[in-house]
Amino acid sequence: MLDILAERRFPVSEVVALASSRSIGQEVSFGDKILKCRHLDTYDFTDTDICLMSAAATFRANGRRGSAPRAAS
Repeated sequence: MLDILAERRFPVSEVVALASSRSIGQEVSFGDKILKCRHLDTYDFTDTDICLMSAAATFRANGRRGSAPRAAS
């Protein structure tokens, strides 16, 4: 997803990579930038204009609602 946004030069002022607790600190690339994954459960979505999410298979299998409802509020 990040590769496509960078390739299409999606106009953003900031991109934040969020992850579950086991992936905190991992690095992902966005264009020529390297982003460190932040904790999804504690991220404040207040000033977030657009949020693109992908549900992990473990969340779906466990019936967990995830963070989409919190991000939308």
